[in-house]
Amino acid sequence: SMIDFGKELTSKQKEIIKAIETSDYSYLMDLGILEPNVLNYNFTVDEISPLILAVTKGNLGIVQMIVASSTLNINYKDAHGFNALHYAAQYGHLSIFKFLYRYGCRYLCSKISKIMPLHLACKNAHEDVVDYILEN
Repeated sequence: SMIDFGKELTSKQKEIIKAIETSDYSYLMDLGILEPNVLNYNFTVDEISPLILAVTKGNLGIVQMIVASSTLNINYKDAHGFNALHYAAQYGHLSIFKFLYRYGCRYLCSKISKIMPLHLACKNAHEDVVDYILEN
């Protein structure tokens, strides 16, 4: 993995990151990601969470698994003030964007950069995401 963890993580936390990167469902289950608070950590200088990493990878199934973790803060914001919807918009992952929105992830304006998910979808020319945001 090319990820610079940027902070001290447990070996289990590092394994979870690797499993998300490789879309290894069964290993994620073995690592106990449905147990309380297992996914409530961040890494890299950007302070991304396991959920945000999964969103950037574009794997809806892994995102759904992570969100099923009942103690997860779905609106967690990284160092830029971005939540998972910002990343789904930036990468143009419409199915993930819709799922997160329906699950309660909200259009938060980054207090740091004043950027909304809509801005990122427009900037990266993801017209389907732009249309969905404007309709919802």
